[in-house]
Amino acid sequence: MKKLLILLFCFVFIAGCSQVEPPDDGEVAAAYQSALEVMFWFTFDGMPYGSEGYQEIDAMRYDKVTHPEIQTMTALREHLENIFIVSFVDDLLADGKFRDIDGSLYVMGAARGANIFKGDETYEIIRESDTKIIYRVTVEDLHLPETGDPIVIDYTTHDMVYESIGGKWVFSHFEMVR
Repeated sequence: MKKLLILLFCFVFIAGCSQVEPPDDGEVAAAYQSALEVMFWFTFDGMPYGSEGYQEIDAMRYDKVTHPEIQTMTALREHLENIFIVSFVDDLLADGKFRDIDGSLYVMGAARGANIFKGDETYEIIRESDTKIIYRVTVEDLHLPETGDPIVIDYTTHDMVYESIGGKWVFSHFEMVR
């Protein structure tokens, strides 16, 4: 009986230690900004790269990444997996925008512009549980008349799901709002 109580105590103690405290609102907002920065790398061509040392593969130009901390595919994957769930990271990397060439990270520059029909954003943090937070982004939908200021005609809401998974807080759902 005594051994069973000790074993039960150890299990409860270990389970309690492995739970990650929920982040405060400032930490959630900062995590959103970090995720947004990364998504810009994949969408708006925002990761720094140089024009020297480019490689051509399948008629596509890849430039060497000059990010101070992320210079290999392994470092990129590790960085992404500290922000998003693994399956989301796999999907991001599957598009071929980033490549490992001779042990260095290269990126294919292919930028697009922001959606000019989107206006200001507002943010709301919804705590569904101790392990799940919704970061809600509401964006103005604009009509751009030929003359004059843009007119707000509607709003679009996007819910980013931030969860405690595997001992860390990561986004299990994230999308660009522009």
